[in-house]
Amino acid sequence: MFKWLDDFIQRTTIPIAFHFKLSYFNTSSSKCILNILEKLEEANRNGRQVSLHWHYREDDEDIRESGEEFAEDLSLTFQFVKH
Repeated sequence: MFKWLDDFIQRTTIPIAFHFKLSYFNTSSSKCILNILEKLEEANRNGRQVSLHWHYREDDEDIRESGEEFAEDLSLTFQFVKH
């Protein structure tokens, strides 16, 4: 996944719309998510248009709050999408 994302960022110039639709993740998954977000943040700092959509179930406060915590630590603009 990381290599694919690096290659995609380097080989294309189109805007990136990245959607996270998670029902569960653990500590090690959280580290991987943060790595992805940091790559997207770097691309955004380098002039790439990046939109990030954090999907969560209406009744899943944990996933929503996790997205909010990631958003606080990064300069990316998160769109929170309730379903």
